[in-house]
Amino acid sequence: MKTPIVIELTPNGKTLACFYPHCRAVLIARMLAVMGDPELACSGEDNPDVLWLLWPHQDMPAPLKEAAEQMSTENLLHFLGFYGGGNER
Repeated sequence: MKTPIVIELTPNGKTLACFYPHCRAVLIARMLAVMGDPELACSGEDNPDVLWLLWPHQDMPAPLKEAAEQMSTENLLHFLGFYGGGNER
């Protein structure tokens, strides 16, 4: 099962959130309450049940920004071939 949401901080100062169909309504409602209205919303190209929302980072509360930065770092390390705890696979 995929995670219900993926949050990425983009190089151009935006926060991109991808919401997968399961558990989506509760997470979207909470993100909208925390982040406000997104500047862009669209459905997924391959799967129209997936929803993409985009906000400027500066609107993100500090604890949420810290969590998103951690997720981005983990994704980058995974892409570079480092898996959990800095161990190479």
